Amino acid sequence: FSEKFLSGIKKNGLDELYFSWAGSLKPGSGHYYRIQGGALLIEYDNTQNNANHVHTVVRDLSNDFGEDVLKGHYLKQDDHH
Repeated sequence: FSEKFLSGIKKNGLDELYFSWAGSLKPGSGHYYRIQGGALLIEYDNTQNNANHVHTVVRDLSNDFGEDVLKGHYLKQDDHH
């Protein structure tokens, strides 16, 4: 799993990998960050209950939710816009 993302990052270069932060820098205050590049998306969200309840997500945007949604759409449609 990680090898696929690592090879994509190396292929695209670090200039195409982005980090975003929102929220406080103080302990006990909500914050969120996102790392995104190529097909990789990582989100970390710690905003509930005085910032003591974390949610994380790692997604493959090229094959989101276990299937290629755009490819499926094209295969089912007669005209492809």
